[in-house]
Amino acid sequence: MSSIGIDLLGKLQLPRITVDIMSGEITTSGNGEVQLRLNGVRVTYTEISSLSPEDILRIEYHDTPGVRYGNAAAVIDYITKNKKAGGSVSGGDIHSLSSNRTSIDDMISGRYNYGKSEISANVRDWTREYDERFIFPANELHRLETGEPTLFNKILLTSNLNYTLQEKGKYLFNAQFRYILQDNPAGYEDRKSKLYTSDSDIPVSIYDHTQERNHLPSLDLYYQQNLKNDQRLIFNLVGTYIKSSNTRIYQEKQEGIANTELYSNIAGKKYSLIAEGLYAK
Repeated sequence: MSSIGIDLLGKLQLPRITVDIMSGEITTSGNGEVQLRLNGVRVTYTEISSLSPEDILRIEYHDTPGVRYGNAAAVIDYITKNKKAGGSVSGGDIHSLSSNRTSIDDMISGRYNYGKSEISANVRDWTREYDERFIFPANELHRLETGEPTLFNKILLTSNLNYTLQEKGKYLFNAQFRYILQDNPAGYEDRKSKLYTSDSDIPVSIYDHTQERNHLPSLDLYYQQNLKNDQRLIFNLVGTYIKSSNTRIYQEKQEGIANTELYSNIAGKKYSLIAEGLYAK
């Protein structure tokens, strides 16, 4: 009865695993890292979302993973059928619309098999907008902060281009290029409000706005060679670039005059190249 790989995982009701299809999050009961893999290759939520349940042979759940998986609290490995020819294109969307809340989740994916090779691509776009009113009651200092409608806007774009070459029981090579865009034009903590105090008839106007954007392209190369007597050699090389920016404005005004005004603008760039070699028996 499942439609996609993530839906199937949710219906399995694995111990300690929580699947939130709307937010695109898979977590454990202790908020530990859940590592997703496809035929042993580490992947993201987007690649699993594009899987058709008919192509899945089984799902391996490691609730006490070893040192090979780093600090992961759990590992979920999707084992799929090895098709020799043909391809597929799939897509889906979930739209939740109302006067105050909007949530949009669109996904399209395609894959093609030829002999020992497979090439696939996935794109997922998730947008959420909240327009809410917050009312804060008076506290022990007899202050009352009355919230005005503010916009929360979050856009998440995840995509990947994948190539796989394998011969069952002998070797597996996988190359993946991923691109993630996280764009928050209006932060969840944004607010416009008026602060009333018992010692003054003039309210203080508060304005707090954060804008954040992250670009994350990466290239992941994975090779596994199976040897005699249940031995394996595994090599993994991952290169990642992260470009981020964060801007915040905080103001407090009284009768149009600024009492407090803070402005920050942070930009960052990170590069990483991680290589790993493993021998397993």
